[in-house]
Amino acid sequence: MLWFYFNFLFSVALDKNATKRQTSGSKPPKIVSHLESRLVKDGEMVTLACRIIGAEHFDVIWLHNNKEIKPSKDFQYTNEANIYKLQIVEIFPEDAGTYTCEAFNDVGESFSTCTINVLVPGEEPKQPVITKFPSSVTIQEGERCQFICETQEEPLKLTWLKDG
Repeated sequence: MLWFYFNFLFSVALDKNATKRQTSGSKPPKIVSHLESRLVKDGEMVTLACRIIGAEHFDVIWLHNNKEIKPSKDFQYTNEANIYKLQIVEIFPEDAGTYTCEAFNDVGESFSTCTINVLVPGEEPKQPVITKFPSSVTIQEGERCQFICETQEEPLKLTWLKDG
């Protein structure tokens, strides 16, 4: 079995001309513990969690492949001690993809995204298997950040994208 390791370093700067919607005493929500991408097995229960601080009042929604997930018996929202969770009671291959926790209020928003890949026992994966996913990070202007990705096999092509 081969393991390949990809390591990329990015530097982030903020747009100084961006306007801020700051109202007196209000703060935007801030995600300080991000979602983690992972590989799961068909039929498992999966819980995704973010820790959100900063704002007194904000709303949280969960997205799957950029579409809002409505709470149901299969997809349950919970919140305790600023830890916001999405519990997927039983995951299926069609549930694979990107998941986003988005926290927002009138002052601003914060979000965290991860990728969930679903393995079906006895079936060959249809795409390269990522064994270590890049993690979301929150950094200050001018700070450097590093994203690491490991795959089980050598990919034909690996492309890094920012904002789509």
